[in-house]
Amino acid sequence: MAQRAWFPTVGRGRPWLVVVVAATLALVVAALTWWALFRSEPTPWGEVEVDGNRVSVRYVGGECDRSARLDVEETDTEVVLTVQVKRGSLSCSDVGVPRTVRARLEAPVGDREVVDGACRLEKYASYLACSD
Repeated sequence: MAQRAWFPTVGRGRPWLVVVVAATLALVVAALTWWALFRSEPTPWGEVEVDGNRVSVRYVGGECDRSARLDVEETDTEVVLTVQVKRGSLSCSDVGVPRTVRARLEAPVGDREVVDGACRLEKYASYLACSD
C-alpha cells in the first residue's frame, strides 16, 4: 500500500514547501543583486563651478564607482546639488579618485545659494566637505 505524504504536493509529488522556499530564495537573490548593482547613494562634493545655467561638481569617488549623476533641485533662494553615485564591487580599496559630474539648470544661479544636498543628511553632516 502506498504511503501518503502529510503535506500537500504540486505536480508530480514535489512538496509545495520546496516550491515556496525556492521562490523565496530566488526573490532574496534578485533583491540582493539589484541592491549591489543598481543602488546609488549621495556623496558630498568639494567644489562647484558655475557657467551660466551649467554646473560642474567635483567630488572624490572610488575606483569601483559604476556611474554618477547630479540631482538638481531649484527654488527661488537656493540650488541644491546632490551627487548620486552607483557603487561597483564591495571589495574595492579606499583610494579616492577625483571625479566630475555636470548638469544644466533651469535658470542661472544668480543670487541663489548653492547647497550640497548630501550635507543635509545626518550621515554626512560631519564630513570635511560639508563644513563651511
